[in-house]
Amino acid sequence: MAQRVTGGAFSATGSQRKNNEDAFGLPPAGALQARYGTLVALADGVGGRPGGAAASRAAVHFLQALYYAPLGPSDPGARLRYCFEMVNTLNRVTLKTNGQQNQGEPLTTLVAAVAFNEHVWVANVGDSRAYHARGRDGQLQRLTEDHSQVVMAASAARPGAPSATQPLAPTAALTQAIGLDDQCQVDVYAYTWEAGDRLLLASDGLRGLPEDEFAHLALAGSPKEAARALVTEALRRDASDNVTAVVVALAPVLASAARRPAREAAPVRQQPAWRGLSLMTVAAGVLGLLVGWASALAAFLYFGGLGFLTTSAATGSTSGACGCV
Repeated sequence: MAQRVTGGAFSATGSQRKNNEDAFGLPPAGALQARYGTLVALADGVGGRPGGAAASRAAVHFLQALYYAPLGPSDPGARLRYCFEMVNTLNRVTLKTNGQQNQGEPLTTLVAAVAFNEHVWVANVGDSRAYHARGRDGQLQRLTEDHSQVVMAASAARPGAPSATQPLAPTAALTQAIGLDDQCQVDVYAYTWEAGDRLLLASDGLRGLPEDEFAHLALAGSPKEAARALVTEALRRDASDNVTAVVVALAPVLASAARRPAREAAPVRQQPAWRGLSLMTVAAGVLGLLVGWASALAAFLYFGGLGFLTTSAATGSTSGACGCV
């Protein structure tokens, strides 16, 4: 069955960051989407640690390669969990060998979704999120739970302000991340969606958008256009962080494809009756001919034979009479 899923993505660094530590992934060319579904992913390197950009790119790269490889469970949800756990192991092994283990392990969040027509599976580690925007009513539903807790931390220093006057402000600290431990907690969810809906993956730079505006922008235009519009609006409001959006759409079934089985089925239903009627007509005609031939033959034998017998009898009488003379 052909996939009816299309996707697009857009990412920007923002005006206050030197590097973009976000990474996203769409299905690579040649991916077996008809067998395993359409996989999209987003990773956000944890700031304040070295190698965040490398960690996010590696996580997305490993996830794509593992998911479309001919190994692991066949169920999409179990396959996602298996691949996330393998990504965590690979990230820890490969990034530690780059001489960064003395500076702290590079960490990244990771959220991914697999869409197979009307069915969606979502997995996440960290606080990057997945959303579902419904086309019929414009409602936005969050599909994942953050792996974080609120802590009190010093806010960013104001220019010229002494450090002693920095107030404490609530902030979210990650409790789970790719590369944090040898084993990571992977949450996997299963959902359904409808044609006209949109599936979204978002880094934390998009959280400043109100839900109604978030859903409106996500549902407008093509998936790539919607992703660009989301990032642009988020940066207009707050450009202090990297911003990345991945948008996926489910196309409706084509009307011509929906009508095709009915058009094909009609001749199939009529054909046996037509053939049966034709066979009956031919059989009746053949039977009629046979009956006609049989009647004609019987009449010929009957009347021709009676005439022969009559002639023979008359000839015999005459001969007898002649013999008597």
